[in-house]
This record gives sequence, C-alpha cells and structure tokens, in this order.
Amino acid sequence: MNSKCPLRRKGPNVYISYAFKDEALATSINQALTERGLQAKLDNAESLISQHLSTALASRIEQAEVFIFLVTSTATQSEW
Repeated sequence: MNSKCPLRRKGPNVYISYAFKDEALATSINQALTERGLQAKLDNAESLISQHLSTALASRIEQAEVFIFLVTSTATQSEW
C-alpha cells in the first residue's frame, strides 16, 4: 500500500494479539497500521483488568475483520 494514499480510517478492523512482554513490538505494528488508515487496535494489561481474559479476547477476535497474532519466542512460551 502506498503510504501517501492512506485509507482514511476506512480500512478493515484489525485486532492484534500478542504476549504482553512484546508490547513495544505490538504497539509499533499498531501504529504503522493506523498510520496507513487501518482501524487497528490492541489491548494491554490495564485494558483487560477485571475482565475474564479468555472471554474478552475471544470477543475481540470475533469482532475483527483481520486478526494478527504475533508469534514471538515470548508468545510461544506463554500458557495462552
């Protein structure tokens, strides 16, 4: 995609799932996608406080048109 012609926030709804230890990488990807007009979002530990994690994540994934799962060495070691 040409970054000079962004989608002006009309792009697909993108959800990024990641291990919280990889937050810097996830935030960087989220920012790059958002700058290109996609409706990218991700959660952090604070945004999930007091929520049942598996239910909250399943709902967010279901609502997304595009799901990105960051597979890193940290993520592969996670119980999730």
